[in-house]
Amino acid sequence: MTGKRGEEAVGIQPEDLDSNNILHIRRVVYEGRVEELEREELLPLDSPEHAELIRRMRAVGEGHKWVFHNLRKDTPLNLGNARRRYLKPAAKRAGVHIGGWHDFRHTLQSKLRRGGVDPVVRAGVMGHSRVELGPEVYDKASLDEKRTALALVAKDLQANQGGSD
Repeated sequence: MTGKRGEEAVGIQPEDLDSNNILHIRRVVYEGRVEELEREELLPLDSPEHAELIRRMRAVGEGHKWVFHNLRKDTPLNLGNARRRYLKPAAKRAGVHIGGWHDFRHTLQSKLRRGGVDPVVRAGVMGHSRVELGPEVYDKASLDEKRTALALVAKDLQANQGGSD
């Protein structure tokens, strides 16, 4: 729901979600190494739509150093293991094919664009330093969107064919 990369998500500690339901992205976990970010990113999760996510994050992280953790060692979750052990089996049961963690980011970018969210805000949600990165990497126009755009042009051209050449 937040559009964060897997490496950012597994780096979340319980205190990173403050009492105002602002999520502070302060670190990433990459190949088992914890790396502090030079600049933290803030994500407001204070809408009613986020209430269940907040409740679950607090419950999962309670009494642990990491919100998303290895149950036996209380270390950050290994993304490869999580995908193989949990995500893929759950997707298979649901009849959905999951290719990788970036599939979620592709979907989020597309939904935000189709929802009319400003490109600068989309870049902020995705954690991109450049506004152009989202459309370049994650988002492609659908066949229906292309059809609608081309129909607008055709309609305009037909209206201009009125009689004077």
